[in-house]
Amino acid sequence: MARPSISSSAAAAEAHSKSRFEAYSRLQAAAVAFGEKFPIPEIVAIGGQSDGKSTLLEALLGFRFNVREVEMGTRRPLTLQMVHDPTALEPRCRFQVEDSEEYGSPMVLGTDIAALIKQRTESHLEKIQAAVSSKPIVMRAEYAHCPNFTIIDTPGFKMEATRGEPKNTTG
Repeated sequence: MARPSISSSAAAAEAHSKSRFEAYSRLQAAAVAFGEKFPIPEIVAIGGQSDGKSTLLEALLGFRFNVREVEMGTRRPLTLQMVHDPTALEPRCRFQVEDSEEYGSPMVLGTDIAALIKQRTESHLEKIQAAVSSKPIVMRAEYAHCPNFTIIDTPGFKMEATRGEPKNTTG
């Protein structure tokens, strides 16, 4: 008896994963239709500075979205709302407008996403005169290869400020 090829095994795994996403989405839609609350799973990444929290989350999602810095990359929490959309073969990301419930235009390129996160972070931190902030940046990503869930990427903690770093970067 012939063994299935790797490509046919991968195709079967992808089809199984797709059917799981679709079943989960139908279950959520049915709950909403009947007026029931259907909690969306959340993952919160907590840990030390430069421990790889953002990198791990990007690996789970399958695309790069975050700022890479030598010292501290994540200086504001990033709430990433993943939305399963079978038509989105590439991630379509929209950022919530600061201090609003509205979302901006979709972005696709990871470099544009990282640049906007960096710009929003620097602008906010300058305004409040701080090195880190608890005010989140909210991004919605619609993608065919993810279930509906939320990921919160938090700034890393550290015990002592390094030379030239403000004291309010430590916990």
